[in-house]
Amino acid sequence: MPPFGPADARAEVAAGGGELDLHALLIAALIETEGSLVARCPCLTASGVYDSMRACSDAVTFGRNWIDCVNGLDLTTEDDPEVRTNLHCNIRELKQRSECLRGSSCSDDDVVRCMSQTLDCPKLPLELLSQVAVECQIAFSR
Repeated sequence: MPPFGPADARAEVAAGGGELDLHALLIAALIETEGSLVARCPCLTASGVYDSMRACSDAVTFGRNWIDCVNGLDLTTEDDPEVRTNLHCNIRELKQRSECLRGSSCSDDDVVRCMSQTLDCPKLPLELLSQVAVECQIAFSR
């Protein structure tokens, strides 16, 4: 199977997910997580946290080397319907949050409103995400 990349993940999420393997779901979830971080850059730049949009983007993006790494991980022991359902829900929730942030002002109330919007998804599978972050050297707290 060819590697799954960012464009594939976005297309699958936009199409409703379908039957994606766990690798594709993880990539889509991480891309949406990154999108939520990048969506905050205009406000973070305007408030002086970052000197420029580029500086913010550089600080919060994960790069792309991790995608090949995720595609190469053996995730068979972590793959189950509950994890897949969880990831599908969280991908939709993160996408909703990113869209809200991109369309909102930088007021604290608007940002809080966007960040607190929820689809009542279970929490992302942190053990699985931690494993991926460590093995693929993704820094979530830049």
